Amino acid sequence: MDILVALDLSEGSHIILQEAKKLASGLSSKICLLHVVGPKPGVIAYVDHEPGFGGLQPCYVGYGPDPSTRQDQISDKFKKEHKALQEGAGELKRSGIEAVALLIQGSVIEVILRESRRLGVDMIIVGSHGHGAVYNLVMGSVSEGLLKRSPCPVLVVPTHDRT
Repeated sequence: MDILVALDLSEGSHIILQEAKKLASGLSSKICLLHVVGPKPGVIAYVDHEPGFGGLQPCYVGYGPDPSTRQDQISDKFKKEHKALQEGAGELKRSGIEAVALLIQGSVIEVILRESRRLGVDMIIVGSHGHGAVYNLVMGSVSEGLLKRSPCPVLVVPTHDRT
């Protein structure tokens, strides 16, 4: 059985990884750990230098670090996330489970679905953070999106305290 484990690398990711490890050990499964980073954030704004919107020019607006500094920050974040993902795959390998790690940039649900089809996995494992209905209404729920659209079974692992 091939399993795709989607991790957001939050504090609860170790819980998802442990559940995947238990399942994979009992089924002689191969695991693909997948972390999806969101689409590249934009920092370009249009500023009107002349009255009446006639002089719109693209430019950087200083609401944070300049674009090159921001790019360095994003690069550092990707390196840390890649390392964390590789450490998770290493933990699985030390337990005798065949594992590979992928870090892909894009829309989270779309990438997970695309990779599950491309890899021909038999199951997707994802975590649930237990955000409330308002959060899910505004932000959406990855686990809910996968449950509705996945071509294979989805195991949702709660990563929050339910007390």
